[in-house]
Amino acid sequence: MEKGLDLNKILLVIGKEERGLKALDWAVYLGNNCKNQSELVVYYDLRDVYYLKELAFAFGVQVEIDVDEKEKKRAEAKLKEILNKFSGNYKIEFFYSGRKREKVKDIVNKVSPDLIITTLDYINVIPKYEKDTLVVS
Repeated sequence: MEKGLDLNKILLVIGKEERGLKALDWAVYLGNNCKNQSELVVYYDLRDVYYLKELAFAFGVQVEIDVDEKEKKRAEAKLKEILNKFSGNYKIEFFYSGRKREKVKDIVNKVSPDLIITTLDYINVIPKYEKDTLVVS
């Protein structure tokens, strides 16, 4: 049976929420069922860490210095559990979505994917009608 999708590059924009892992499952499934080998680029939003640091600074609460690195390692381990099922190349990037619309638009322009997969958290900030987009709820 011939595989039907023609996607060279899939961009996944997700955060910490559970539906982000569901979106990753979709990305792996679609990427594995392409005509040619797809590349998967995962952008994981560290906004929770950003807000934690902002609140800590504002209220003088102590926070671990390496909270960013700890969250990256935790997230990367969780993502790789699912990415081990992906047969193509993948890359994991981390970003802070302080100004979501500008950040996500920059990411889309930089990656130039054939398909964007994201969650409801980002649908309002994905540049409209520029790329095919799958939204996972």
